[in-house]
Amino acid sequence: MNVDIPGKEELNQLEQHLYAQAFYCFGVGADQEIYTEIEKRETLEKLSKGVQAVKYAICTNSILLAEMMNTVHQLQEDIDNTIHSDQNVERLKLLFNQYSDAFSELYGLPSVFIERVKGTKGINKRKSNYLNRKYKIFYDILRQEVEVQGKFKNAKQAVEHVIDEVELAFKEFDYHYASERINEIKKKIEGEEQALERLKVSKSPAFAIRPKSTKKRIEKLKIDLAKWSEALRKDELYSEFSGIFLLKPINFLDKILARNLRKQEMLYAQVVEKTSKT
Repeated sequence: MNVDIPGKEELNQLEQHLYAQAFYCFGVGADQEIYTEIEKRETLEKLSKGVQAVKYAICTNSILLAEMMNTVHQLQEDIDNTIHSDQNVERLKLLFNQYSDAFSELYGLPSVFIERVKGTKGINKRKSNYLNRKYKIFYDILRQEVEVQGKFKNAKQAVEHVIDEVELAFKEFDYHYASERINEIKKKIEGEEQALERLKVSKSPAFAIRPKSTKKRIEKLKIDLAKWSEALRKDELYSEFSGIFLLKPINFLDKILARNLRKQEMLYAQVVEKTSKT
């Protein structure tokens, strides 16, 4: 996700929103737009200790809300000092993730941040779906192996027994996943190009404004398409998209799968002998 650092005014609006939620969700602070530095510190201290949320609150984690406030304060301070760094980009990504996790809806969030948080929700949902599909492959292979040779002594042995087959299955899955992404990008490009043509034909008043942004989106999509297609052709998916392709053979896959298996109580009971819990 591309992240642009918001301006000082945008961050101030976000800060006001977060302090308002401290009051509406947790009864901490006051229903006001401006807080003194002392009031901010007192609010942060209370939230950081953990406060029970009121009924129907859209945020129920006061500690996470306090962390978001601290992140905003750090960004405001860096902007005041004209610091624009990769660290601030990472802070902003963290902030969007925190907001996505803490709030059940985007009511009251300044409009400039809404699409950014929605984008984060979409990325997190896609990543979760991707991991679930991969773990299911692992679980299915384990169950099939138990039917043939019986239960294993422990999780480590179970994973060691199937790891080669799992790695091959994961690689095949990732190949198909990349193909899905390529087809998805192609459809988006087609949709944007059709929208552009419709605007030209309709001669809508929006035509004077929208084509420029639409063409930019098409250009970006075509760059993404070229990257995905090249990585797939050269078998470089893992190096080119390391943050997307998780559960790779080079990332201590056996240890990760064994740890995950121990957490799946029902599956663990199906594939590991009762005497073991390792």
